[in-house]
Amino acid sequence: MEYGILSIVPTIVAVGLALTTKNVYVSLLLGLFIGNVIIFDGNILSGVDGIIKSVETVFADGSNLTTMLAISLMGGMILLIQKAGGVNGFIDFLTVRTSLIKSKKSANFITWLIGIIVFVSANMSSLIAGSIMKPVNDKYLTSPEKQAFIVHTVSAPVCALIPLSSWGAYMISVLENSGVEGAAGVMIKSIPLSFYVVIAVAIVPILILTGFDFGPMKKAELRVIEEDRLAKASGIYEKGEDEKTTTCLLLILPVAAMIAVTIIGMYITGGGNILNEIVLVGRIVWHCHRVRHDSGKESDDLQGSQLCAI
Repeated sequence: MEYGILSIVPTIVAVGLALTTKNVYVSLLLGLFIGNVIIFDGNILSGVDGIIKSVETVFADGSNLTTMLAISLMGGMILLIQKAGGVNGFIDFLTVRTSLIKSKKSANFITWLIGIIVFVSANMSSLIAGSIMKPVNDKYLTSPEKQAFIVHTVSAPVCALIPLSSWGAYMISVLENSGVEGAAGVMIKSIPLSFYVVIAVAIVPILILTGFDFGPMKKAELRVIEEDRLAKASGIYEKGEDEKTTTCLLLILPVAAMIAVTIIGMYITGGGNILNEIVLVGRIVWHCHRVRHDSGKESDDLQGSQLCAI
């Protein structure tokens, strides 16, 4: 059965409501409800029943449940770190004790750098970099739009560039299931050809250091500066919730442990294949280094020679 123009109504309602209310869950549920009502020819009770069955279907899928559970646990960990004072301690370490952050550019650059460091998962990178650096970026008048651009432009692309990440493991498994021999090596050789992810990761620091903004992004940056000027002129400032400040180790240690456990988990669930990938990457880097210095000599590392010839 074709529903014509009614097919886009649930999407329009869900997206429009999400933009106006900032409540994604309610917006999605309402869009889902309207879609089911349309499917059941305006029957509201059937629409409610359709929502329940749709939710059951989503939670019945093990991969969906695992993803939602992982995101919830990461969000809970970040909230605990904030309440314990770890985020403020880390900010104090960057801005006061070491003075690594002294300007808007340095705040933006550190945000990008944290996204690179937390490379094991795109969701993890977005949550950690965004949550940790938001207070500092707000202080230096970085618009929410630019903060989101920096965080999300780095998160998934950097995972796609590093084999020891969730994206890398997924792409290697896809290649292996397709019958490709030496999947890890093929994936590594394909990295220079991943033009979008390379450009995405590289373009962010260039835009940050040059301060070049254009289009809607420039308007957003100017808006934040104007709002700050008006707030200072009126003497009105919104005071955030007071949170204690402790050592930055309360943030560094949990995040480092999470990254380590993620890699160990990939090693265990992958039957140790990740160790072979690490060794392979090391061989490629070492062999390419030797080739540059001993270009006239033959190498006994045949596999390294083949992988280095990109």
